[in-house]
Amino acid sequence: MIAPETEILISLDGEELLRRTLRPGEYVLGRSSACELCVPSTTVSRKHARLTVNFSNLFLEDLGSFNGTTLNGGRITGKTQIWHGQKIQIGNVGVELRKICTDLDMGGSLAPSQAAVLESLPEDVAFQHSGYKVGQLIGRGGMGAVLQAEDESIQRQVAMKVVLHGDSPKDVLRFIHEARITGQLEHPNIVPVHTLGADEHGQPFYTMKLVRGVTLKQILNGLARGEEDAVRNYPLTELLSIFQKVCDALRFSHSQNIIHRDLKPDNIMIGDYGEVLVMDWGLAKTCNAPEPGAENEAAEAPPAETETYDEFDYKAGVNTQTGAVLGTPQYMPPEQALGDIESINERADIYSLGAILYHILTLRPPVDSGTAEQMLGKVIRGEIITPTAAVGGATKHSADLESATLKVPLAEQEETLSFALPHLPAGRIPSSLEAVVLKAMAHDQTARYPSVDAFQKELAAYRLGFATEAEHAGIFKRLSLLLKRHRTISGAAGVVFSVSLCFAIFLAREADRSNQALHRLRKAAPTFVERAWVHLEEGRLEDALEKVSFAAEVDPTNADYHFLRARLLQGEGLLAKAIGAFQRVLELRKDSSASENLALCSRLLPALNETGELPPRAMATLVHALQRQGRQPDTYWLVADLKKRAGELQPLLEQRLKALPGWEARRLKQTPEGTFMVDLSWLKLDSLDCLAGMPVSDLQLNGCSASISPDLLASLNKLPLKSLSMRGCGLQDLAFLEGADVENLVLSDNPFTDLAPLKKLPLFKLNLRESLAEDLSPLNSCAFLAELVLPKQARNYESLKSSPTLKRISRRELNSGSPEQSAAEFWKASTTEAGH
Repeated sequence: MIAPETEILISLDGEELLRRTLRPGEYVLGRSSACELCVPSTTVSRKHARLTVNFSNLFLEDLGSFNGTTLNGGRITGKTQIWHGQKIQIGNVGVELRKICTDLDMGGSLAPSQAAVLESLPEDVAFQHSGYKVGQLIGRGGMGAVLQAEDESIQRQVAMKVVLHGDSPKDVLRFIHEARITGQLEHPNIVPVHTLGADEHGQPFYTMKLVRGVTLKQILNGLARGEEDAVRNYPLTELLSIFQKVCDALRFSHSQNIIHRDLKPDNIMIGDYGEVLVMDWGLAKTCNAPEPGAENEAAEAPPAETETYDEFDYKAGVNTQTGAVLGTPQYMPPEQALGDIESINERADIYSLGAILYHILTLRPPVDSGTAEQMLGKVIRGEIITPTAAVGGATKHSADLESATLKVPLAEQEETLSFALPHLPAGRIPSSLEAVVLKAMAHDQTARYPSVDAFQKELAAYRLGFATEAEHAGIFKRLSLLLKRHRTISGAAGVVFSVSLCFAIFLAREADRSNQALHRLRKAAPTFVERAWVHLEEGRLEDALEKVSFAAEVDPTNADYHFLRARLLQGEGLLAKAIGAFQRVLELRKDSSASENLALCSRLLPALNETGELPPRAMATLVHALQRQGRQPDTYWLVADLKKRAGELQPLLEQRLKALPGWEARRLKQTPEGTFMVDLSWLKLDSLDCLAGMPVSDLQLNGCSASISPDLLASLNKLPLKSLSMRGCGLQDLAFLEGADVENLVLSDNPFTDLAPLKKLPLFKLNLRESLAEDLSPLNSCAFLAELVLPKQARNYESLKSSPTLKRISRRELNSGSPEQSAAEFWKASTTEAGH
């Protein structure tokens, strides 16, 4: 039989200084001879760090050293859990921890957790070298941690999950159960598992797809803070699309008789390329099957912790509880909070889905205050405030819904404050979706939706303009929705309505009684505007324009109505009409947004062709401008048209580009917006005539210093560029960029010194590495700048400290594999360096 031990190897510049085999215990590393592990280096403090070796865990703690202790390039302070194979440095000395195994004496026995592993896993995967190189910590919760790792055999980056409390057989069995359950669920929206095994110490692990992206919770937190990127990229329509994919995953798992039991925004990942994956199936259970490790006595639930994801801390109130009550209180159904395992079935997950939709609508969990016990008590008693009340609106319960939904204490309603909802149409919670949430979160299990499929049908009904069953819509609303869905069928009725309306307005000018009718119509105008917002959210711009045009006609002095009408006209590419509507807004009030868009429409108007349509290049410019304003829904029609035209233009563009020496087809790609990404790096170019008239939004000209000419630089302004990379192009003057609409700009390895041409550009990302620029003050006027790579010799970057938008700043390439720094971390490090 084998027993695990840990070997420590300490080296400096490749020269071995110390090698020891460590038994469980505490070891101080330092320059002093009194330290258990003496390190002879002047960069190491006398007592530098403390290493704790347990049977299954390792911990490292810096002891206030001068040069610090780093783990995978990141500095640590307090007691930090570490794993074998991670890169550790104290001062400038490298520390490597390795696992080794030795034979036990005859009659020796394994620890209980090791025995559990050996009983649960085949011998050929237990107590074997994992074959993975462990990297940095990605995240951790109450039961496990996720590390980045590399599969050494095929050099694939994966996510490796390990159990935190490896001494407990129950936790080990639950962990193995989680891996097997997840591995059996093969679905596009469930994270795929690659391998399950145990290392030389008998510690179980499993590997899965490494998803680079953000959690749904991070997105909702960003919306709650009003972050521009989140508001622009995640309107309600996009969030509902994400949520539908989550429901798809749960519908599949339920078809396999498996329930999740810990659904929450933290466990939903949205990848960089739009993939949606339901994670962390650690509490998953096959219906009517016993709990994994149920023969072991349940431990007490641990205290609340902080879950960490992507270097940001989010207080979830509590982590997943590991004791008798399993799950996360904020999203847990009452039967689960009571610990009534026999009553937990698919409808428990439906409650949690409803709680997630609640969070999507209100940007806060259904229960978000108090201790874990207090939150559990609220869930058990059904004391959960309704979504409308949670954001400061009046609570409205219909008599039909009251018995099936939530119990709301009056005192709690009175304490609510108004809350901004930038992702919702008109900033209001749709009553149809609120009714769906209330039904899904019904306190009585039998009053909830019977299946995920039924829940999804309600969401589809809302998105397609039908009434949901949960809202118990009256005949008037159902008829109204029917007419909106079938415009052709209702055309005759619409003509009659329009004639009647005109006649009513005519009479209103002729008699006092008709004036009262017009007044009633004006009072109804907000209802039409609300419907316009809903249609805009759904991408139905024509319907939205019809509704708001009526509102503006009956209430012609309302500037908000005219502004929305102008937006919709602009979104349909009707620039001449949009100019007139924006001018009407400015007649009624001062409005900087109206002025900005009036100028945009006036600038693009001359580009209209003979049929009054925008050519693709101008259309791409308009799309980028509207997206920069956070008006994603306004661009639906434009993007659809642009995609259609891009499909027609691509063969012509390919034919032009083939004439370039060294051209390869992989250098041309189409974006989701219907524009083109073109890579001309290192090619010999006489001009950019090959791109003339094309909607090119992303252009790379890296290493083209021999081809750069004044004419070529001037032609860049004729392209609707959103991203431009000119690394190593010998640029000495940036005047060609004045007035450009580019958002992502790479200018590294160029000898220019003056950044004045970049003033007021709508830059979001800027890379100036290895340039000769010193004065960064022109960047203070870049209102959207969020990520910046500094030139080495920049000395007055302190002026950027007050920028409210700057989130990332570095002297190295961002996303280069080196640890990224937030702006706050960068300023703190700069202050520390200046102090030394």
